[in-house]
Amino acid sequence: MHMPSYKRSNPTPQTTLLELRWPLCAGKHTSILGSFCVPPTTPEMEKKPKTMLPRLSIDVAAAGEQELTIFLLNDEDDSMTRLKRDSFENKSCSSIAEYAEVVVPPTPGSNKVSTSRSLTGSQAHMWFVVAVDCKTRVCPNVTSANITFFHPNSDGSREVCTSDAISLEVMRAAMVEGWQALSIRNVLNISGVTPLGVVVLYLIFSLATIASILLAVKSKGEADLSKRELLHAAFYLSTILAICYLTMATGNGLAVLRKVGSGSSKWAYSNAVMATPGDHKHPNPFYDEAYARARTYPFFYARQVEWLLTSWISLHFLSDVVGAPPASRQAVLFCATLRVLCDFAATSVTGGARWVFWVLECLFLLACILELNAFKHLAMRRSKHVTSSYQRIRHALCGGWATQAVLWIPCAGTKGFSGDADVVLYGLVDAASVGIVAVTLAFGAHVHGVSLRSSSG
Repeated sequence: MHMPSYKRSNPTPQTTLLELRWPLCAGKHTSILGSFCVPPTTPEMEKKPKTMLPRLSIDVAAAGEQELTIFLLNDEDDSMTRLKRDSFENKSCSSIAEYAEVVVPPTPGSNKVSTSRSLTGSQAHMWFVVAVDCKTRVCPNVTSANITFFHPNSDGSREVCTSDAISLEVMRAAMVEGWQALSIRNVLNISGVTPLGVVVLYLIFSLATIASILLAVKSKGEADLSKRELLHAAFYLSTILAICYLTMATGNGLAVLRKVGSGSSKWAYSNAVMATPGDHKHPNPFYDEAYARARTYPFFYARQVEWLLTSWISLHFLSDVVGAPPASRQAVLFCATLRVLCDFAATSVTGGARWVFWVLECLFLLACILELNAFKHLAMRRSKHVTSSYQRIRHALCGGWATQAVLWIPCAGTKGFSGDADVVLYGLVDAASVGIVAVTLAFGAHVHGVSLRSSSG
């Protein structure tokens, strides 16, 4: 195995030499050899191209009889993003040639490619030198690449290209891309979930957002500091719920599992290359129609993030309400944290070991329930009102956690339920448990903790 090496030097103040040996691949059949910042040029400079225009002189050699094509691209029209996508999908070189500025074909019967090109432009641009094996579409084995960058109008650094990165063209392209992403077709398109499931995610996000706004407004007008802090706690819970469900609704915080065989354990993380057909002009040779049609299941790891954060906040303020000592507070937070981490491991593991983590999740759930039950005598010492608030929060937390553990079996455990059922059932449990805790903290609890200003029961 050859180790890649990169060496950059400046033989003269106006020349930068880049020497590469065995550069790494980027995608299936592409190797990015170098990037260079070219400042703006003028018509006067073009009259003397040999002495005044920036120039790239490229000498590339491949191993064996491999034939390479050299592409020169700049940062216009999002060309590098398109290159990465085409390389990942293993598209043909004709697709890359559509947005490349220069194409240098391989020398017939030779594994070496050489070229020298002057670069012009009214604005500063980044230029990229890319080697592609267009014939076999495998990773180029570049034994050596020597690129000489002649830059008479700059010092060869990237400052000119990065100082004005937010150009009007970049902003326009970003706005167009964002607008297209907001189309109904894209908004409701999430792997493993039908539009119905996505609508449910957006519905929970909307309700949690409305609750956050109302709680924020109410907390602004609350004069009592202890009540205001509990309103803030309810605001934190609803806002975290809203953000995490917006993350899921937009198809983020998600890993897709695909069934690869018979039996409930034959699941693996989806391979986008095998599931992407490409287009009519540039079909993906690795596309597998049977694989693409196989059943998928969503793993929303953003959900575990929400569980972790809302559990911490709920337990922290419940401890304040009942006046729990530090040792009890730390114990229940520890058990709640390990419960969520075990659920994450049980959901992310595709093999039989996931059941071990689920059993551990149930054990830590039992420990959480026992720790919370020990808070009862502390609440009873305060008042009936505090006891009632404690009971509602405890029932919401323990009931929600227990329901989540039970739902794991038909959902992530065996994947007997559909992705929509997973989204709807877990969404109802999350919204109910977080909602009950938030309402109880905001409107039903009297505070007796050290960190909050106390009020009478």
